[in-house]
Amino acid sequence: MDSYICPLCDGRFAFVGTGNQPVTCTTCESTYGRVVECVRHSELPVENAFATPTDAAIAREATTPTVASGFYEGLPPMPMATQAERPARWRFPWISASAVGLIFAVLGCLLITTVQRVRDAASRTRSTNNLKILGLAAHGFHDANKRLPFNGTKPAVGGDNTSGSWAFMLLPYLDEKAMYDNVDRTRGLPVLLCPGRGRPVMCAYDGGPGAWSDYCLNPFLNSNIGQADARDKGRTMMGITDGSSNTIFAGHGRLRAAYYGMAKTDYGFTASIFIGGSEGTCRGNPNVVMAPDANDAKPGEWGGPFSQGCLMAMCDGTVRMFPYTLVGGQIDYGGRAYPFPAVAGFLTPNGGETSAPCGDKNGD
Repeated sequence: MDSYICPLCDGRFAFVGTGNQPVTCTTCESTYGRVVECVRHSELPVENAFATPTDAAIAREATTPTVASGFYEGLPPMPMATQAERPARWRFPWISASAVGLIFAVLGCLLITTVQRVRDAASRTRSTNNLKILGLAAHGFHDANKRLPFNGTKPAVGGDNTSGSWAFMLLPYLDEKAMYDNVDRTRGLPVLLCPGRGRPVMCAYDGGPGAWSDYCLNPFLNSNIGQADARDKGRTMMGITDGSSNTIFAGHGRLRAAYYGMAKTDYGFTASIFIGGSEGTCRGNPNVVMAPDANDAKPGEWGGPFSQGCLMAMCDGTVRMFPYTLVGGQIDYGGRAYPFPAVAGFLTPNGGETSAPCGDKNGD
């Protein structure tokens, strides 16, 4: 029996047979058409094919042609196989790994962006529904009392629809008669909070503890100068000569993003619904500003967490998204807005401004 050396892996293997038969290396599993393509190593017994060669075998090996000088039986010379030339059956391509990693990173970024957009759209829809509910509650209050709610002048008194803020006055029409009658300060109302902000449902200060609201009243319905604690003028739907569909009832009050996780704000941003006449429950700045929530926000400004614009509930019960590209404008002491179109023109109930389409109905 002879022992041969594989030209590719230098492994030794035993072979019994003639030189013209095919053979397979037991180390690298390379197959050769004839055994003579491999280098003959020795003639060892079968049981000692891979044992330590004897002196006679070493002497025969010395006379056996090597890979560098030529193959057995006069085949042409073949250079010794290097590591790079040997089969790389399990070698992993690092360039392909980098490309796969980059693809997964891009897909991850796209997925995060898509999820965020879906969440924003869902929050915007829920906030729109909240404002619709408040608009319908205002119509219920008007039908029962022949006037619209105002921002109040005194703290809430159970069962008194002239006390507390406008949101307190609407409680019976929000299925919260118990909170209205008992002035319950132990819980909040999700319908008064924007899901896009995720603020606590109750305030600890600002007239609290108790429920508070992300939505603010338009005080120009009750006062030409937007006075937060003005006495009730008994504004009716018929008294909105500019049209209920062109006049804002309530909407997002602008906040600083730093307030989102806090149960309090600085004065004038928000307040408990049980306080009457507070600037935190309305937006009465005659120099109208509307911008997204940011840490440079000031009291009396309109705006919200959504990049598309500010959600507003109109006096006819619809909800519109006012884009931030719309000019804020100003309101003079006579209750007239300029220039127009501007946000200010939608705050005055009888300013006589020329009507112009603005915002997307239903907040879409």
